[in-house]
Amino acid sequence: MIVLDAGLNCEVQVVVPEVGRVDLIVEGSLVLEADSRQAHDGWEHHIRDRRRDLLLAERHYMSLRPAYQHTMFEPRLVQKSILGLLDQSRNFRRSFS
Repeated sequence: MIVLDAGLNCEVQVVVPEVGRVDLIVEGSLVLEADSRQAHDGWEHHIRDRRRDLLLAERHYMSLRPAYQHTMFEPRLVQKSILGLLDQSRNFRRSFS
């Protein structure tokens, strides 16, 4: 698994109040949603997913939604993206401590 191979902690299928169930929460701060065409195709789904991202941000979570193809065929890119967001988040928080 991309997250575990990077040595990161994660929780699977977590219910976030007012958002609903999310696929993964990585290191307690990054929500990782594995989007497939079947469950996320069409404008209505796009709007629903963006609203969920906004609600997650309001609750101090970052979110990342790689497509199924990225997860399956470019796992290193997805892993580097996860690490980049987590690193940036830690730097940002440190700079205002």
